[in-house]
Amino acid sequence: MEGELVAAGSDDQEQLNAITARLDRNEANIASLQDGQRRITSLEEQVEVDRQLLLALQAEGVLERQHSEHLETALQTSRVIGAAIGIIMVNEHLTDREAFERLRRASQDRNRKLRSLASQVVATGDLSALREE
Repeated sequence: MEGELVAAGSDDQEQLNAITARLDRNEANIASLQDGQRRITSLEEQVEVDRQLLLALQAEGVLERQHSEHLETALQTSRVIGAAIGIIMVNEHLTDREAFERLRRASQDRNRKLRSLASQVVATGDLSALREE
């Protein structure tokens, strides 16, 4: 009887340890998500500042309209790629450099533009397109 109580107590401790470990992982994931959200917000703020600068330069005639449109597209693409990197970081527990490398490698392996693959990740949250073939 006493041995059963010790075994039951050991099982309870193992379950508690497993739950604690899961909670720690969840807290780390939440922190990563919050960090990713802060990064996206920062990128959005930077894009808005850059957009205003482009408009000012265009209005002053310093920047041609076509060049301005190309820069605007580049800014939007940068934001999408940044968001995709954040999604990859959270789901795969990678650094920003590792996440970008994963995205870049998948782009090359599948012969797809990086911005297209990033858009897919952001739109769907599905990382299966990044899996190694």
